[in-house]
Amino acid sequence: MSNKVKIRARQREINSLISKKYANETQASDRLIFTDLDGSLLNHENYSFTDALPALRMISDQAIPLIINSSKTKAEILAIRKKLHNLHPFIAENGAAIFVPKNYFRGFRQALNCIMLGPARKQLLSVLTDLRRHHGFAFSCFADRGSAQIAQLTGLMPEQAEKANERMGSELLTWQGNASDLTEFKNLLAMKGLRLVKGGRFWHVMGQAGKAIAMAWLQAQFQAKRPADYERKISFETRF
Repeated sequence: MSNKVKIRARQREINSLISKKYANETQASDRLIFTDLDGSLLNHENYSFTDALPALRMISDQAIPLIINSSKTKAEILAIRKKLHNLHPFIAENGAAIFVPKNYFRGFRQALNCIMLGPARKQLLSVLTDLRRHHGFAFSCFADRGSAQIAQLTGLMPEQAEKANERMGSELLTWQGNASDLTEFKNLLAMKGLRLVKGGRFWHVMGQAGKAIAMAWLQAQFQAKRPADYERKISFETRF
């Protein structure tokens, strides 16, 4: 077979791949998949995503954005996204923060753009400190503990515990008081525009935003996105 014939055959193959890729992108433009992590995408026992690999391959083949929506922190999710080779936006800390990679949507120029949907952790800790001081509530925050104590409490490795403590818009605590005090604590937080959400092992203090609100924000961004606004790049390694 001559080089010209080989080149034409290879070009037809490339054109076919491009057509399929564009078709998948167009088909997937109105579809999104949001997933939690622990007990959802990740096995609850060993935090592995091996069982989900067939589904992950199918999602990737169809170019459907897979968006992580978790109570975990930015640092924790970034580590998981790296293992998954996931480059899509994600939602952290139960919807307190949304992160969008550079140029994923028009106008997002930072390497990783952060959209906060509630008060910062510093503000939350200020409120919690005041409530504990004036009402004597018995609880312990992650901010009260170092990475070693968090690791001991959670069973995480020290470096994982450090990532879990890098919070931006929420605070985790263990409640050590009685049920009556807990109700009063919730009510006082609500008066300050904050929520107390029960997680698997800890209580989460955060603003009024949540996972559903963060999902709706991202859905709106995807709906506003138009294929013509973005340059599609497909690279091929060609050898003759």
